[in-house]
Amino acid sequence: MPLVNNSNKLTHLQRTLTALKMRVEGATLAQIAAEVDMSEPAVSSIISSRLKEIREITTWAAEDFRQLELERLDKLQRFLNEALDNGDMDAATLWLRLSESRRRLLGLDKPIEVNHYVDKLTDGELLEQARKLIFGREGNATDPSEEGVDVAIGGEPVSQ
Repeated sequence: MPLVNNSNKLTHLQRTLTALKMRVEGATLAQIAAEVDMSEPAVSSIISSRLKEIREITTWAAEDFRQLELERLDKLQRFLNEALDNGDMDAATLWLRLSESRRRLLGLDKPIEVNHYVDKLTDGELLEQARKLIFGREGNATDPSEEGVDVAIGGEPVSQ
């Protein structure tokens, strides 16, 4: 009797693996259900529960890795403390780099804000933004239009 039970477990495991593989490859629930001889709701339930397990395992692994890295950073910073006390500037530079790594690892730094609104600008506004990026900062190339040279971006003249 245990042999039959193990065979059923193996078949279920094979179906689950096939369902996951097919879903990753882009198959629909209907296609997967037909392949593994199960109903669509059963396939959906299996895929959802297995993906949830995978996310949990991944989260645990990431937390373990994060903790290991923090311990390594702690050890290195303790090592550098004596050199810092002696005024070693190379140690100070390394300590700052370790601190940056720790902040990134813990997500303490404010994320860089990126605006994705280019498609909402009129052509004139987009050209003005391009003009500011190209000529608007000190130390960058001077605006050729100020020297009597016509400037065009995408065939459109850029005016002041």
